[in-house]
Amino acid sequence: MEMVILHDVKSRRNTEHVPKVKEHDKILLELEAMDVTFTLWADRLDRVKIDEDQFEMQNTRLLARMKDLQGKFKQLDAEVSATENLELGLAEVRKVLQDFPTLWDSLEHEER
Repeated sequence: MEMVILHDVKSRRNTEHVPKVKEHDKILLELEAMDVTFTLWADRLDRVKIDEDQFEMQNTRLLARMKDLQGKFKQLDAEVSATENLELGLAEVRKVLQDFPTLWDSLEHEER
């Protein structure tokens, strides 16, 4: 039973978890870089390198991208957290499996 559970967790980690964590981290880095991008466009406006229409267009584009990234980040964060909770459950399952003979002996006939 322990080997089946361990195999299941490893297969999930290899097929689903790792790509989601990588994408999660990539989105987080891009969201953090958005502040710098906003500042760069504001500096260009202050130095009169762009006009207000261009600045507004860029801000609209950046805000739309930020909103999209935040939605994806929230979804991936929930999925990554759920997978990490699975690993915590595995530790508990292992403990129960180790104590199973004792637990089985302590059960009443009806409970078995």
